[in-house]
Amino acid sequence: MADKQSLTMQSIKLPGIYALLGFLWILFSDKLIILITHDVDSLVHIQTYKGWFFIIATAILLYLLLRRTLIARQYIEISLRNSEKHLSATLSSIGDGVISADIHCRIVSINRAAKNLTGWNCSDALGRSVQGIFPIINAQTRKEVENPVELCLREDRAMELANHTLLITRDGTERHIAGSCSPIHDTAGKIIGTVLVFRDETKEYRYRQQLDEERERLANVVWGTGVGTWEWNVQTGETRFNERWAEIIGHSLEGLFPVSIKTWEKFLHPEDQKSSMEALEQHYQGETEYYECECRMRHQAGHWVWILDRGKVVSWTKDGKPLWMAGIHLDITDRKREETIRRLSDERLESIFRVAPIGIGMVRERVICEVNQRFCEMIGYSAEELIGKSARILYPTQKDYDVAGETKYAQIESFGTGVVETRLLRKDGSFIDIQLSSAALNPNDFSQGVTFTALDITQQKKDQDKIAYLAHHDQLTGLANRFLFAEHFELAAGHALRTKTKLALCVLDLDSFKAINDSHGHPQGDQLLCEVAKRLKNAVRSSDTVCRIGGDEFLILFTDLPKSDAVTALIQNIQDCFEPRFNVEGVPHLISASMGVAIFPEDGNQFSILFEHADSAMYYAKESGRNRAQFFRREISERIQHHLTVEKELRQALLSDQLELYYQPIVQLPAQRMVGMEALVRWRHPQKGLLGPDYFIAVAEESNLIVVLGEWVLKTACRDIAAWRKMGLPPLPVSVNISANHLFEEDFAALIGQIIADNNLSPQQLELEVTENIFLESSDTVENAMKSLKDIGVGLSLDDFGTGYSSLSYLKRFRIEKLKIDRSFMEHVCHVQQDAVLVRTIIRMAKSLGMQVVSEGVETNSH
Repeated sequence: MADKQSLTMQSIKLPGIYALLGFLWILFSDKLIILITHDVDSLVHIQTYKGWFFIIATAILLYLLLRRTLIARQYIEISLRNSEKHLSATLSSIGDGVISADIHCRIVSINRAAKNLTGWNCSDALGRSVQGIFPIINAQTRKEVENPVELCLREDRAMELANHTLLITRDGTERHIAGSCSPIHDTAGKIIGTVLVFRDETKEYRYRQQLDEERERLANVVWGTGVGTWEWNVQTGETRFNERWAEIIGHSLEGLFPVSIKTWEKFLHPEDQKSSMEALEQHYQGETEYYECECRMRHQAGHWVWILDRGKVVSWTKDGKPLWMAGIHLDITDRKREETIRRLSDERLESIFRVAPIGIGMVRERVICEVNQRFCEMIGYSAEELIGKSARILYPTQKDYDVAGETKYAQIESFGTGVVETRLLRKDGSFIDIQLSSAALNPNDFSQGVTFTALDITQQKKDQDKIAYLAHHDQLTGLANRFLFAEHFELAAGHALRTKTKLALCVLDLDSFKAINDSHGHPQGDQLLCEVAKRLKNAVRSSDTVCRIGGDEFLILFTDLPKSDAVTALIQNIQDCFEPRFNVEGVPHLISASMGVAIFPEDGNQFSILFEHADSAMYYAKESGRNRAQFFRREISERIQHHLTVEKELRQALLSDQLELYYQPIVQLPAQRMVGMEALVRWRHPQKGLLGPDYFIAVAEESNLIVVLGEWVLKTACRDIAAWRKMGLPPLPVSVNISANHLFEEDFAALIGQIIADNNLSPQQLELEVTENIFLESSDTVENAMKSLKDIGVGLSLDDFGTGYSSLSYLKRFRIEKLKIDRSFMEHVCHVQQDAVLVRTIIRMAKSLGMQVVSEGVETNSH
């Protein structure tokens, strides 16, 4: 404003001076002329000359003034050009970019640095919009930033470029820049433009970014390691801790503010303050490269935390005193706990080493370095006698030593540990079996030593041998059991195939052994089995195998037979060995055996098949009269197949209601009055018609279908009795045959009681017929079964009397009410005197015992 007023005053001053000088010239020149002359012509001429003089003088004055002005202006212009050149040179020489713009944001000037930074030269940039050559965005958000020139013009104040500003150059390159924009004012203070000063900070930005990343990584590393950091001004007590330092003791820095060395001392365990100060003093004196101390600090929860406090003086005062220290706090509570555990473990290990019940030691380069007391006791040497000696002293032979060592080290190299079983030689010359377990102290360097444990397994080996023997032998007789027999069979079968020879498998079952066992007790029965086993073993060759597979059943394998009939003589030897009576505790026993024989490979090339065929032949021998040997034949196989077929069809018959009951009257003589009935089961076969019991009862007995069949007969008979009662018929008792297998079922008596109750019958209306083979069971078992039935009230009848294992004592003991004379006696009673005498005797005996007699086969008047 002042410059404007000065310029205005100068523009007024010159015309004023000129006007004043003209006025004074006219005033004083006219007065001087009048004084000189009063002649008009002279006055006119003088006035004319005066006018020309004024014009010339004025022209000269104006010339001088203009010349001065021009010279001054020329000087100013030269100065201005010099100034501009100087300014341009100055702007070009500085590294910052400078762009000036007018009030319309158009480029007025651009220096070389700005040209290089923006990619725009002066000629192209002048007159363009600043936004056109200076586009900027935010480096983080990638959004456009408002031009600072526009902000500066709008707000008339200097504007700093925002952080993270990116300049997009003419060729699309991005540059990180920093700078400011300032307004330009004229002399009157009016804004006439702006100047934008900026610099390339791409390298600095990247450096700062790398530095920030390094700091972040360092912070992450520090955080990840769980290390607390600290800085301490030793002279002032000022401290700086990171957040982790406070976290270690359960606090936050904010909660501990303000922090100082007093803060650290407050949490330090009193017992650790002295050791910490001593460690600091040693570091100050240069005795240690750094300060280190393990101390305890109280956690906010109340317990003590073990800390590894480590640091170093990083700067000293001029007089050599420590100024700043920096260091770390590391939580070593777990490590201290582990050290305690390890120390206790070492103590326990040392204690275990001394008192362990197994031998423990260490060898290095196969030289004994250390042994415990138990190992010394096992081997019979003292520790002094063993330590320093070669391990060879422990082995009976060089071979044992080499094998154990090679095996052990090979296992360690492959698996990390080695376990071998070997023999060791005691000092007294005896041997012990040892399980040696070894491991290298360093798996990569065996020379550092190998530890071992030695377990005395001498007794265990004996037990294993005994277990192996028991696993393959019958405990009672000492013969091979079925497992060992099968192994021998596989080996013998392979040999037979290679040598074109034969094998014979014999299944042997003692005849009537159960009766002897029940009569004389199991101890005598077991002794008798042992005697049979001895005779069988003596009767076969050394290459043959005798096996007991359970009860009174034996297997014999005959090997190396040149042909099939070669087994006949061997079988005869077996039969002959039963000839002398067996004497057990002074009681003679006459024992016979039924045998079935199958030949390999004709009768089967597998053990299971051969055994099945021999077993079938043995049962055929029993059915054929016992005390004989039967070779397997295809007919026997067919019989077995028939048995299986009948069993299958009988099962279906029970499901399909193919069975029927017929009732045979029981007539009292001589009155010829019907006093009862006997239920007889028949099978109405879909293809074969009506079948009698001889066709299927034996199969039912063997397959245990007899239980299901017997239950069906009982229920059907009782249902029929109930139906007859409703029809008004007389309540005659009905006899039902009961199998021994069914009779000795645990819930048989309960079943009978339930069936009677379900049909609302009187127990006297049901009579059960049993055969003499029930007496082959234990007398206690028979007595309990019979007593349960008598308690119910049903009648008991002994069927087929005289054809089985009968005993008068059983008749008395079990209170049999009725005897049935078998049909075989009645067939010849009219023609054979002996049969007639037997029948009369049975009848008299039954009457004497108060028993009734029923006879089968009374079909004519002669009977």
